[in-house]
Amino acid sequence: MYKISRPGRGGGICSYSGRPYSIEELMDIDGKLVAKDNVPKLMAELKDQIKANQQQQAAQPMVFMNAGGAVVNSAPAPSAVYAVPIASKDRITAGLLALFLGGLGVHKFYLGRPVQGVLFILFCWTFIPMIIGAVEGIYYLVMSEHLWAVRYGTVRYIAQ
Repeated sequence: MYKISRPGRGGGICSYSGRPYSIEELMDIDGKLVAKDNVPKLMAELKDQIKANQQQQAAQPMVFMNAGGAVVNSAPAPSAVYAVPIASKDRITAGLLALFLGGLGVHKFYLGRPVQGVLFILFCWTFIPMIIGAVEGIYYLVMSEHLWAVRYGTVRYIAQ
């Protein structure tokens, strides 16, 4: 993954084209200064390199040895990457916290949403967060495990 940020003061030399640019025209991509007008070209080149590497890997046959000691060549099986949601917080716990302490936003803090939790605390005197907490508590309790993992969990990538 490339880290993109703004360069420091002044200007600099574009590492892609070698030409000087002002600070407004440069971006720091993975530690190298690149002019904004060269970023699409750089990204296209990177995509081409990735595609060439994938084609090169696909062209190399895999060699296996069977139980008798004979060598068997095989074409590589196509691989796929699947995204599998994994629930990081318990659905029942969040639902019960929302039902009983939802007016104070405790369930929001539990789910890792502190800004919403603070808003619940700020407006708890209106009793509106209590109503919202009760509705969310019931919703959490009747929600399926898969939907819970998609909305409030993390994603794990599995290659097969």
